[in-house]
Amino acid sequence: MHLSEVELGTGRPDGLLVVASKSGLLRRAEYGLRLPTLAHAGVLEATAAGRRSGYSISHERRLHRTLSEIGWITDSGRLRFLPRLVSRSLLIEAKIADWRTGLCQLRRARWAANSAALLMPATTHHRVPRKMLDRNRIGMMVLGQRGIETTTAPASTPTTLSAELWVSELAIRSLL
Repeated sequence: MHLSEVELGTGRPDGLLVVASKSGLLRRAEYGLRLPTLAHAGVLEATAAGRRSGYSISHERRLHRTLSEIGWITDSGRLRFLPRLVSRSLLIEAKIADWRTGLCQLRRARWAANSAALLMPATTHHRVPRKMLDRNRIGMMVLGQRGIETTTAPASTPTTLSAELWVSELAIRSLL
C-alpha cells in the first residue's frame, strides 16, 4: 500500500510504500490495539527490551498507563505478543533538482523503513553523486518517459520494533 505525507516525528516523507498483511492490520484494529502517538511505539519497544524509553519518568508512566488500558501491555507488565505485520517498507522522497535536501530528509526518516530512495526526474538525477547514495544506503529512482525506474537499488535493513509498530499503525489509519 502507498502512504503519503505520513508523520514520522522527523518530517513527512513524500511516500512510504508498505508491504503488510491487510487482514492482520484490520484484525489489530478490530481488537482495538491502536497507537495514539509515535511516543507510544517507543515506550512499547522499551518495555519489550526491559529498558527505559528516554522520556521523563512521569511521561513514560502516562504513556505506559495508556498502553495498558488499550491492551498492549499485559497485567504482568509485558508487551502482548503480536506478530510483525509489515514485511517490507520503502521510504520515498521526491525532488526536482535539490537532491541534497532530499538526502537529508531521507537520512532523518530512514529509521522508519527497511529501505529509502530518492526519486528525481531523468533530466536531473545525474547530479546526485553515487557515493552519497551508497554512503547513506539510499537508492535512486528516476522518473522518465517510460515511468519510474530504479537506477540504484536501496539497501535494505531491518526495522526496530517501534518503527514496525508505528508503520503498522499508519497503515491501519490509511485503511480505515
